[in-house]
Amino acid sequence: MPIYSVSYNMKGDVIKKKNSISQRIRSHCDESVEYIENAWIVSYTGNADDLSTNLRKSLDENDNILIIKVINSCQGWLPEEYWDKINSMLRQG
Repeated sequence: MPIYSVSYNMKGDVIKKKNSISQRIRSHCDESVEYIENAWIVSYTGNADDLSTNLRKSLDENDNILIIKVINSCQGWLPEEYWDKINSMLRQG
């Protein structure tokens, strides 16, 4: 299953939109981890265009979103629990 990096920047009613997009990610993605604020790694059966269309329903025209397909090459400084989840998703994808 494809793995995507999802990040976004919201303006306006941030709390309401953050709750909406978080709920949308959790309900439409098979697995997900928010490793830093407004940045997720998700497992999603569709393509990046479909995921963007779905998640943009929680945003407005003043917000930004970026979705990138993750290939099994990544590096960063995160707590071990996040790496465990991300690596598990990559092995399944």
